[in-house]
Amino acid sequence: KRTPGLGFFKAENVIVQDGLLHMKFPILTKDGGEMATNDGVVPPYGTFRAKIKTPSKMKGTYTTFFLYNPHNEDEVDIELWNNKTNQIDFTIWIKATKIFSDKVELPFDPSKEFHEYRIDFYPGEISFWVDGQKYSFYKGEKGMPTSKMKIYINNWWPKWMEGSRKLKTGQALYDYIKY
Repeated sequence: KRTPGLGFFKAENVIVQDGLLHMKFPILTKDGGEMATNDGVVPPYGTFRAKIKTPSKMKGTYTTFFLYNPHNEDEVDIELWNNKTNQIDFTIWIKATKIFSDKVELPFDPSKEFHEYRIDFYPGEISFWVDGQKYSFYKGEKGMPTSKMKIYINNWWPKWMEGSRKLKTGQALYDYIKY
């Protein structure tokens, strides 16, 4: 399946090895990987967590953890930039319209070790957490997503980021995903 950016999501780029989920950026491509909850969707409210270690020096790519309804395009995103800037985007979409976005610089390199990324989605507030610290929140000023959403993880090459195909394979590692 084509990514929303460059390249394709390919099943062979997602493997479980040594108790971790590996999501690869293969050498000399702009392909990535994606996984979503299987049957149905999760309720829109709750706490969603993923423990992630991003790839190092993969300029032009994202590692993500998000909630998404592919039918109406409601979405709540955590997107990590893999370019050594320690940037993370927190974004909320209602019916494919961006209603909230906050770009934050983390005080650590997310490629050096695992960190827990969390979305708390409750009536009246969606908050974004890293390692137990609240980094951003949205109080519903422009409405709230109301549809049930699947949990997704993926890695990909957005069209708006600069970066070239890599001479080595990079990968994001996921230790767990919890709801």
